[in-house]
Amino acid sequence: MCKKTLGEGEIMRLAVYSDIHNNDLKYPEQKPDFVLLLGDIHWRDVKKINEHFTKNYDRKIPCIGVIGNHDVLDTFKNTTVIDIHKRVIEIEGVKFGGFGGCLRYNNKQNSGQYEEWEAQKFIKGMEKTDIFLAHSNPAYERSENMDSTHRGFASFKQLLDYGKTSYFFHGHIHENYEHVYKEVKIFSTYGLKEYEIS
Repeated sequence: MCKKTLGEGEIMRLAVYSDIHNNDLKYPEQKPDFVLLLGDIHWRDVKKINEHFTKNYDRKIPCIGVIGNHDVLDTFKNTTVIDIHKRVIEIEGVKFGGFGGCLRYNNKQNSGQYEEWEAQKFIKGMEKTDIFLAHSNPAYERSENMDSTHRGFASFKQLLDYGKTSYFFHGHIHENYEHVYKEVKIFSTYGLKEYEIS
């Protein structure tokens, strides 16, 4: 991983939020290097998170996010959160990629629901990233018995199979766990979790 902000052997601290659903908002004990928002966070909470990390430290902490299936498309409006949906960007020497929402399960408009082909198109042309953000989980053995809303994108499994990222962060299924698939470390996040990666 290319890290302009970290020296050899140092760690990167991440504060990761997902599926807050109007629960009590918490903040990390230690200052993170980056804040990741993985969706299903009410826009009012997004604004509070954004303000906290841009005003309470000696520098503005970059906030990077994707929306969830319960969010509206302009959830990050009037904030400095970087919407990384269907994008790859480099921030402070770290390459981030992302794809928000989940597989479409109804006809609701202005929401984070997408067809498999949309994810497939992005993943196929995506360059390798250090960190990938998603709301939905990948469709692989851990999710094969879940309902269609939570089974995940098959395209994300291809991302893992081809090693297009080193770290994959997702929410959506309301579980906290860490798992290694091939050489990719996967973090499922519910609420606020603090991570250290190297």
